[in-house]
Amino acid sequence: MQVFFTAAKMIAIVMLIITGLVRIGQGHDMHFKNAFNGTNTGISDIGYAFYGGLWAYDGWNNLNYVTEELKNPIRDLPLAIMIGIPVVTGCYVMVNVAYLTVMSAAEIATEKAVAVTLGYNIYGSMAWVIPLLVACSTFGAANGSAFTSGRLVYVSAREGHMPKLLAMIHKKRHTPLPALIFTCVIAWIMLIPESSNFSSLVNYFNFAAWTFYGATVAALIWLRFKEPNLERPYKVFIGIPILVLLCSVYLVVAPFYDYPIQSLYCLLFILLGIPIYFIFVHFKLFPKNVYNGFDYITAKIEGWCNLSMPDDGHSGENELDDIAKEKKEQVAMETYKQTSDPI
Repeated sequence: MQVFFTAAKMIAIVMLIITGLVRIGQGHDMHFKNAFNGTNTGISDIGYAFYGGLWAYDGWNNLNYVTEELKNPIRDLPLAIMIGIPVVTGCYVMVNVAYLTVMSAAEIATEKAVAVTLGYNIYGSMAWVIPLLVACSTFGAANGSAFTSGRLVYVSAREGHMPKLLAMIHKKRHTPLPALIFTCVIAWIMLIPESSNFSSLVNYFNFAAWTFYGATVAALIWLRFKEPNLERPYKVFIGIPILVLLCSVYLVVAPFYDYPIQSLYCLLFILLGIPIYFIFVHFKLFPKNVYNGFDYITAKIEGWCNLSMPDDGHSGENELDDIAKEKKEQVAMETYKQTSDPI
């Protein structure tokens, strides 16, 4: 499914890029002249401008969430990132160039679906193709995000930081079903408030994301000096995480300059997780009956949804695979004993 919808996305991107190149060749470059006239240069405005762009590029880290799913992560993870990020960057830049050959920056800012508008202005009777491909692209992005972000909740619960139910997997499909459902429910809840428009959600998301990116990179730098001899399958020049940390600090601090209330709300929401963790997980300050109630509900849902902890057992198919694997290993060992030199 992901491959199919990614292919549909790439067809749309190639169409738009070719359209842009043809339009530039025809001389439609008026929107590139004096493009930055009338723009704001305030500290917070630049930070929020980065928020919009960085949200569009934020898929760069999704593959890291599913490292356990990769067959050869030592090789494939860095290879996929080194290939994927430059390709996506090139596609984004060229597609935006195509948009600017048809619409001005002000028109792009007010359009709800820029590619669809370009299609209706340029492709005539074939304009329906773009909305169809955009829908496929959107679904593919949502599918990829669900696949990856659900693993964050799953691993967090597996480490004991969240309820045990969220660490369970489906017995037959071996997917973290409770974590995926939980992530979807949280997303639905975030859409309910009056303030949950697209721009505010993007700003809140980026503020939270770069807070955690900065904390993660700071921990990496600290460990590089504190534990220099740790085994590191991936290692980069120390200047790169330092640069990322400085960018993270700017992207977190800058919004406070002009938008202190919104930034404070987001920061408090993040920090609220600390007392919740200590109350419910670390010290378990609630009465024992409360936790017994959680265990009872967990057991009921486990039975209804055919769930289990990853180490509690496997499906019959997997058990047969394990037995077959053991038999093959036994046969290989016997063959080795029979053919090996007794000396």
